[in-house]
Amino acid sequence: MVRLCAVVTVTLCWSAAGQCEDDGCAYAGSALLQSRGQAADQVAAAALQEDVAARSVEARHQVKASAGPATKLECADTTGDHFAAAMQAYAAYGLAAENCGQLAAYCVSPDFGSVLMGLCCQTCTNMVGLFTNARAQVGPAAQKVAGDDKCLGITAAAVSYRFGGFAQWPFYPLYTAIVQAAGWQFQRSYNYTDASGDFDHMGLWAHAADASRCLVTFQGSDHLTDYASMYNAATENYEGVSYIHAGILSEFKPLFEQVDFSADVWSSCTNIMVAGHSLGGSLAQIFAAVLNGNENLPNVDQTFIYGAPSPFQGPPPAGCFSGVSVAAGYQNPTTGELMVDTIKVLPEPHKPLNLPVEVWTPTDLMALKPGQLAQTLDSPCTDGQGGDVDLSGVSSGATQHGQTYAALHSGGTYAGLLGCWAEPLVQLFRS
Repeated sequence: MVRLCAVVTVTLCWSAAGQCEDDGCAYAGSALLQSRGQAADQVAAAALQEDVAARSVEARHQVKASAGPATKLECADTTGDHFAAAMQAYAAYGLAAENCGQLAAYCVSPDFGSVLMGLCCQTCTNMVGLFTNARAQVGPAAQKVAGDDKCLGITAAAVSYRFGGFAQWPFYPLYTAIVQAAGWQFQRSYNYTDASGDFDHMGLWAHAADASRCLVTFQGSDHLTDYASMYNAATENYEGVSYIHAGILSEFKPLFEQVDFSADVWSSCTNIMVAGHSLGGSLAQIFAAVLNGNENLPNVDQTFIYGAPSPFQGPPPAGCFSGVSVAAGYQNPTTGELMVDTIKVLPEPHKPLNLPVEVWTPTDLMALKPGQLAQTLDSPCTDGQGGDVDLSGVSSGATQHGQTYAALHSGGTYAGLLGCWAEPLVQLFRS
């Protein structure tokens, strides 16, 4: 079962990867780890668990006391004074909500769920059912991930969001469990927090049965600073790679410059796959270009990116790259034109890494079921020669929250489109 924890910063957080006895969830997304280069395995696990246990018990007592005498509640969401009193007690532990819908995620908490069930009965009943159905799909998803690199890429990219601004989201242990059941073990975390509070993350995984296989993941946008970086479209050169989008590069450098490729944790990595969703996919492209353009660094063998803008203004780095760039698409309901998620958010002449671009369209509006491959845009490059994917005939689709097709940018949607996760896991990820 997933474990809810209130840590030293009095922020609710969820464990996700490493040493925990439940669902393999040892990462605590709090200020304890929000320092440059501090690895997940550097957390004092015993002290953290002791603090978690004490605060969880205290929270239950405070909420029950503030809610007043026990009353018999029908199975309907509660509002008014009863709800407000409970929320006042929860606020000390990082929870703030105006209605039951905003608390739905915490209905499955072993520490808070029973109290919430009395306040938000119908919401919690629905969420517990959804969570139970999703748990049952972890095994089949792990089998899919173990045999399909596209599915490994999107699942690992989704798991990378367990850090930073989305660390409170309680379902990441399920998605982490998929990657771990597919044979992967989390090795270490490279983290960076800037002055605005934006927390960025790069993770390193290794395959349990073959230590030469490594997986590098980059977290996507989770803070206003990340979005602001996209507007800095000047160009810079970095580590031998030219024409890099300066804003995206500013997100990349503080992570990459922490890495010591001579360290033991990297020494066995002779087969490297890199993955990322959205901004994370942009960072993955820079990582692949820098490593493969430097003879003193290990090579990236496969690059898998999902809904990711190009970080290169002008021609992409010379040479072909193995892997794929996946983009969600849909038919414009008015014109019938194929609209593609994110990859053309940046204006020309930004060019993507030399990867084939697969455009997948949903079989239903919300893309909860496997989609269909609508178009593949191939890079004409050959080994050692420059080339670029032709996006001239591609139109940008909806990417803003609230737009009809904005759900297509969700990492869970990509996993659903590719048939990597069954519908309950997709629903849970987007809940």
